Amino acid sequence: MKPFLRFALFAASLCFMQCTQEEATPTIDYDQKSIELMNQLTPQIVGEWSLQRVSIKRQSHNGSQAEIGIKRDTVLQNLAILSIRQAAVPRSNPKYLRHPDFDCTIQYKDKTYPLSFSLLSNPTRIVQGIGPQAFFSVAV
Repeated sequence: MKPFLRFALFAASLCFMQCTQEEATPTIDYDQKSIELMNQLTPQIVGEWSLQRVSIKRQSHNGSQAEIGIKRDTVLQNLAILSIRQAAVPRSNPKYLRHPDFDCTIQYKDKTYPLSFSLLSNPTRIVQGIGPQAFFSVAV
């Protein structure tokens, strides 16, 4: 019985020698970091933008592209003017600071079309500081 006990203790000690303690990762307050990122980004987005050169990558599964006649990768020159402002009335109640709302108009030729969108912060940007700052969630 003693040899079996010694063998079991030896095997258990080998097993525990392979275990390592994981390094503690700092906790991140995603909500607060997202709000800070949106507060920095919002003033940079608001304004009037001239869409001088718009590149469109052809997507065979995109029916909208086929509908307007885009059959290959395309570059559009002097397309439109986009005017962006913060939404006067937020789309959530209470106002959700992590996802700011924007209203905009796009002027194409002689017509003006209203649009609205929200920003969604990129989690990879918050954690690692890489990638785009935000994603757009468009509501027409």
